[in-house]
Amino acid sequence: MKLIQFLPVVEVLIFNLLTAIICLSCVYTMGCLSLSIQLAGLSGAGTSLPIAAVEAVFYLFTAPVFFRKILPKYIFILDSIQSFGRHWYRYLILDSILLFLTLSFLNNLFLEQEASVRQAAVLALFLVLAFTSYFILYKIILDALRMTQLEKAALRDPLTGLGNRTQLWEELQAAIDADQIFSIIFMDLDRFKQINDQFGHMVGDQYLKHFARISSRLLRGQGIVCRFGGDEFVALCSGEISPDLLQTLRECPGWEINAPCPFNQVSAGMLVCRPPHGDVEEILQQVDHLMYQSKQEKKQ
Repeated sequence: MKLIQFLPVVEVLIFNLLTAIICLSCVYTMGCLSLSIQLAGLSGAGTSLPIAAVEAVFYLFTAPVFFRKILPKYIFILDSIQSFGRHWYRYLILDSILLFLTLSFLNNLFLEQEASVRQAAVLALFLVLAFTSYFILYKIILDALRMTQLEKAALRDPLTGLGNRTQLWEELQAAIDADQIFSIIFMDLDRFKQINDQFGHMVGDQYLKHFARISSRLLRGQGIVCRFGGDEFVALCSGEISPDLLQTLRECPGWEINAPCPFNQVSAGMLVCRPPHGDVEEILQQVDHLMYQSKQEKKQ
């Protein structure tokens, strides 16, 4: 059923993509035709044969630039602009249609007059400005995507792919500002130093990544897991989660599948937060204390 619902969306995207490319190609074709007519008129021969010959030469010199430089950047714009909103396709298509109609109007207007350098320069300048605007838009989108990637990287732990302490702080502050009821779980991997000492730090890294995948899967749809630092992880969940889920996290079921080494269990403390809230640091200190109590009870 989901596939059936997804197909029309794909068809619409492909249709918009092809329509936008065709519209831009029409602008290029109309521009070549209009300039060829003016250049043929400047040569002193206005018959159809010189116009066709001039147009062929014009295509020969401009087609590589259009298809190698301009069109790929335009396709990149179409491919990336959906992240800003799907309606941007319509704006690009409308923009190309308006450019085509403007070129057609200028061409018909200049046909009523004798060919001149001024008219050829106007058409050439119009095309250059039109295609330069797409190049500028390409650079803007490219820089925006790079900035987005940098922002995401700044909020991600490079080893596990989870959110880092910065993201946890921002998400926790947002939950506090919204006066939400939420649960926060502080988890510490037991005897992790023994893993590094016995199996090596590379296996220790795999151990962390394996726990990150399992804990994220267990909390999927309920909250996020962030790496707080070292072998410490913090989960932030909306609402009040059950003690059974906390126990499941401690047991970490499914560890044996592709596990780098045996599991040493997890010490975890959970705090349910209700308005009015304290600040982020206060909440983290409280749940960290609960986790430490859990670890001490295990040792005893």
